[in-house]
Amino acid sequence: AAHTLASSGVSAVSGAGADPVALGSMAMANAATATATVTQKISQSININMTATGNVGNHGGHASVTNLSHEDYDLWTQVHIAIVHDLVDLRLKQLYANWKHLHQHVMQEWTRMEEGLSAERGLWGPREPCSLDKWMLDATESGPCRMRKRTLKNKLFYHHYPYIEQQPNQQLKYKVATSLDSKLFYEQQGQLLLGSGPSSPDLVGRQQSLPSTSSDYEGLVSSGSHINNNNNNQQAGGSVIGSAANKQQSSESDEEETEGGQSGGQGTDGSEAEGASQSPHSQSVARLLEEGDKITHMFRCARVQGLDTWEGLLLFGREHFYVVDGFTLLKTREIREIDSLPEGLHEPIIPNCTPVTSASRATVAQGRTCSTFAYDDVREVHKRRYLLQPTALEVFSADGRNYLLVFPRKLRNKVYARFLSLATGITDSAQESLAGQRRSANVESGAGILSSLIGETSVTQRWLRGEISNFQYLMHLNTLAGRSYNDLMQYPIFPWIVADYDSETLDLTDPKSFRDLSKPMGAQTPERLEQFCRRFKEWDDPETPPYHYGTFYSSAMIVASYLVRMEPFTQHFLRLQGGHFDLADRMFHSIKDAFTSASRHNMADVKELIPEFFYLDEFLVNKNRFDLGAKQSGVQLDNVVLPTWAKGDPREFIRLHRAALESDFVSAHLHEWIDLVFGFRQQGPPAVEAVNVFHHLFYEGNVDIYAIDDPLKKNATIGFINNFGQIPKQLFKKPHPAKRVDPAGAKPLFYHRIESLRPSMHPARELKGPVGQIVQQDRSILAVEQNKMLLPPNQRFVSWGFADYSLRVCSYETERCLLVWEQVPSGEVLCATCPDAKTIITAGTACVLSVWTVTAKRLELRDQLAGHTEPVTCIASSRPFNLVVSGSRDESCILWDLSRLAFVRQIPTEFGAPVAAVCINDVTGDIAACAATRLYVYNVNGVSIAHVDTAASLTTVQARGQQILCVSFSQLNEWDKDNVVMTGSSDGVLRMWSLAVDHEGSSIVLRGKLTMHTAFERPDNKEPAAVTAVGISRDHRHVYVGDARGRVFQWSVSSEAGARSDHWVRDDTAEQCSNTACQVKFSLTERRHHCRNCGQLFCAKCSRYEAQISRIDAEKSVRVCHSCFLSLSTASN
Repeated sequence: AAHTLASSGVSAVSGAGADPVALGSMAMANAATATATVTQKISQSININMTATGNVGNHGGHASVTNLSHEDYDLWTQVHIAIVHDLVDLRLKQLYANWKHLHQHVMQEWTRMEEGLSAERGLWGPREPCSLDKWMLDATESGPCRMRKRTLKNKLFYHHYPYIEQQPNQQLKYKVATSLDSKLFYEQQGQLLLGSGPSSPDLVGRQQSLPSTSSDYEGLVSSGSHINNNNNNQQAGGSVIGSAANKQQSSESDEEETEGGQSGGQGTDGSEAEGASQSPHSQSVARLLEEGDKITHMFRCARVQGLDTWEGLLLFGREHFYVVDGFTLLKTREIREIDSLPEGLHEPIIPNCTPVTSASRATVAQGRTCSTFAYDDVREVHKRRYLLQPTALEVFSADGRNYLLVFPRKLRNKVYARFLSLATGITDSAQESLAGQRRSANVESGAGILSSLIGETSVTQRWLRGEISNFQYLMHLNTLAGRSYNDLMQYPIFPWIVADYDSETLDLTDPKSFRDLSKPMGAQTPERLEQFCRRFKEWDDPETPPYHYGTFYSSAMIVASYLVRMEPFTQHFLRLQGGHFDLADRMFHSIKDAFTSASRHNMADVKELIPEFFYLDEFLVNKNRFDLGAKQSGVQLDNVVLPTWAKGDPREFIRLHRAALESDFVSAHLHEWIDLVFGFRQQGPPAVEAVNVFHHLFYEGNVDIYAIDDPLKKNATIGFINNFGQIPKQLFKKPHPAKRVDPAGAKPLFYHRIESLRPSMHPARELKGPVGQIVQQDRSILAVEQNKMLLPPNQRFVSWGFADYSLRVCSYETERCLLVWEQVPSGEVLCATCPDAKTIITAGTACVLSVWTVTAKRLELRDQLAGHTEPVTCIASSRPFNLVVSGSRDESCILWDLSRLAFVRQIPTEFGAPVAAVCINDVTGDIAACAATRLYVYNVNGVSIAHVDTAASLTTVQARGQQILCVSFSQLNEWDKDNVVMTGSSDGVLRMWSLAVDHEGSSIVLRGKLTMHTAFERPDNKEPAAVTAVGISRDHRHVYVGDARGRVFQWSVSSEAGARSDHWVRDDTAEQCSNTACQVKFSLTERRHHCRNCGQLFCAKCSRYEAQISRIDAEKSVRVCHSCFLSLSTASN
């Protein structure tokens, strides 16, 4: 017995009066470190002769045997048997926990694979999209100026809005949230599951769309997640967190990394990773790590998105950092899943955060993510506040993801410093920064010489100089003031702009069309202004300072009510409303009614707008077909009622509304509104003078929720902040400078003067083969042949089409081959695109898109995207929108997510021919697709806008000679109605098209065409050729046309009215005067004149005719030929 107990690590207590209970507890504590051998050693001690009695002691390392009573021996035996039982039970529980987490991991991976195989265009999925599919706004900022336009498939829509058959006599005070499509969906699902319904293409492969129990939703990850579930990482990751599980941490290290201990056994908010225990929960986290990565530090955090909060862990690795939802770090350094903790044990980071219940577990699991970020991809990190407390950080990634993370008190600055030390690639450029200026620049700094010399130009100075638009400037100010898309309580704020909602056309030159930007919404009319001033003067409450407005111009309810027709904001609205829609008369239904309510009629309404009113048209349409009820007047709520001048088109409303924001009147007065919201009139006496004072709890620094001991008062304060909003951070202490507007100083753009574009007489560039791509860089023109693509920043190009199916990277200047990749496993490459310097996407006869990562001397295959059934013929990408579009010989056009490398949706098409060319507008996200002679235009989400047959007036034989070969967008001032889509065709003509909107809808109209040098229809073109590429200069004053002969011609905007234009006949092709009454043959000395109207040549004797031509913007009469003079005179009379 002595030898057995000593070898098992149990320290016995000497003496006959030893306490067996104390001895047993000591034995359990020591034996826990040797669980693998204790069973065998204890079993040996039981086999000792039962007649032997003794007392075990340890003196100087030698065991001594003393007399033990039989009762003590029995008690000892029972204690050790209990130890064995507990240890075996513990190991069994760990085994079950390991199996459970492994099973959960495998099921998630299986579900992901099954969804991929059975999804639309998948191996077992339907060929065509389902008409009942629903979509939700992607939280990723995929667009310029922090816009969010893209939508993702909403897989849980019919789970949130099931069909509920209402009883005939059932009367409800509030309308139950449901969709009119729910009944149809459930009927079709029932037919499909019972096998009695037809195999509709819409429903094939969609049996799993509606799980039968809530448990099916556990472990699901939203489609917006970025998950790494590589099975190869399990062993490597599993040993990372627990690699030093048995190492002891010193108390000094514990105090350094721990802030604010909690009761109940959980108190570690931040820790070095060496202290994490090897638990099943930590192994589950380890599976999510990148292969070979090791965690160095971890911190508790809470991720905020909308009204939802997910508590989890922020893990810092060597090359990546991770945000893992649903786990926490205990005081014992153990990683535990929050759902597994007993009720009352877990203290949330965010006060008043309700614990997860079984009823809400499905919804919570659906929103959980594990996101991986490479340090090189971290764009910016900003300090933020949450519930008016300085406890949050907002992390922005280069791919558009951004997370708002809340930390325990006093821990935020430590995490912020760690981000700055690890993410060395954080942007510090004014042009690339989300704030519009460098981190060291002061937004209120002047435009002095010293600031300009050291490059400390503020975003305000950039706006004053006209470098950025009004929309960009307001987004930059919102970012600097701490406003975030992730927090509905601190959503970005934009002003009401327009006051005229009744006119047939919106006159942006009339000041009466705009609201008064120098006054808040509560002071727009004298009547309301008087009432608010009286409230302030007559206020008599010693505990609350006087204020004008008891409500705020931005709150979670205001944001959710504006976006109620679009998910996930419908869910946010329902949470704020207690699970149902509001009364129809109080719902957001009309733009005009919302403005009059906020500016005149409602004393409790002073709301402003949100950014979506200036770029997102889909929130105005009830695409989800929610049953929003009917007003007392009988009007059924559906789509938002638009102003008359919008012609019933949401896109036209957004375009005109944005044009109003960028108008000269708003530019000259926008600084007055900035003074109210972000400037010196926000607080203090200037705010009183401007009638701009709100309740004191709206302002930062007036409340510390952590210092409130009374739970009721604390919850009431938090509820007030949540419901009524928060004042932005004050950015300006002095009056904001006004922007000087010079309408005459604006330079003309090429699409404003299409008829007077001046062509070059000789090629600007000449290549060895048909032109494939044209790009302007600085002041030079870069062009490459077909089967080549410039690799940003355009110093190299990728080449393909070789007999060995290789890919090659060559220098643009020397054309010397730098790298060669042979045996590319994707068949013959037919097309490629390079969204950035590190990514190449190829496609071809293998019918898949191959995504390659370019390193110094390697080409690594990241993924292959399958969806087409025939060779891919064209491909285009947009890094601002993280979007790829591909067209195929099978007449399909598919959108892919560039960041997630996943299928997004198939564009509904009726091409009737292989897709020949595709293009993405990097400013608006609009997509153009061409097949044969047809041009289709879609928005960024694949919704059709308009289409046109460019050869509608031609016969079938003639149309064969007018096939579209290339397409491109103008990409400047997206609110300009004159923007064009350009198509180059096999007939050598470059055509320019614009979208026209009327009450019947949108259509594509021909604005003009360029024919000189390339068009086959012109007899004066000696060497016509098909147009194979088109490019536009950055300032949109030049157009570049490449043809099949390798020539690049330039068309430019001329400042001279009536100067040489495209329709002019070339001098060397005319032999005589075009005047039929003259027809004098031109000699070498004869001066030739061009008719400004028809372009024909006439002699000096026939140059006496002049007329005014409105389309060329000539202020005076210009020379025309005799026949044009007669026709123009007749038309003017």
